[in-house]
Amino acid sequence: MLCDIIILSILGVLCGAESWDSIETFGKTKLDFLKTFLRLPNGIPSHGTINRVFSSIRPKYFEQLFVRWVDALKNEEIKKEVISLDGKCIKSSSYH
Repeated sequence: MLCDIIILSILGVLCGAESWDSIETFGKTKLDFLKTFLRLPNGIPSHGTINRVFSSIRPKYFEQLFVRWVDALKNEEIKKEVISLDGKCIKSSSYH
């Protein structure tokens, strides 16, 4: 269940969630999709549960583990490529 909450929260934030409430809403909206790879035995946890879980995690330790996990996902073949996550390339915006 802890893993489910962490993955749900990461995905929610990547999709624009900015609060525990919006992570819960994201989860409820995408429940069918999330159930394809998360257990979610009791459905989407409430925003209060998500808050309590993250309140009990030591932030520095979580950051270290998160960075290690992301580093482990890197593929050496695409290491030098940049992936736009903010949509500027899609919208044809550019930096001046």
